[in-house]
Amino acid sequence: MQGILINGCIRDSEDIGKMPLGVKALNIYPLKSSKRDHGLSDVPLTFAGVNIRPGDYLYADMDGVLISQNELKSV
Repeated sequence: MQGILINGCIRDSEDIGKMPLGVKALNIYPLKSSKRDHGLSDVPLTFAGVNIRPGDYLYADMDGVLISQNELKSV
C-alpha cells in the first residue's frame, strides 16, 4: 500500500481513514488551514531529527514509522 507522511495535522480524519491510502500525521485539527504554497517534491526532508531522502523506503503502522535506504523483505 502507498501512503503519505505528514509533518503536521490533518482534517477529516474519519473520511481519510476510509481511503485506500495510508496516512500518518502528527495529529488531527478541526479548523481549516490557510494554504500558503504548493510545497516541494523530491527533496530531502528532516522529521523529528530523522533525514528522509528521495528514494528512501518508508514503512509505517499504527505504532510508528521506519525509514530505510533499502527495500526491506517481508517475512
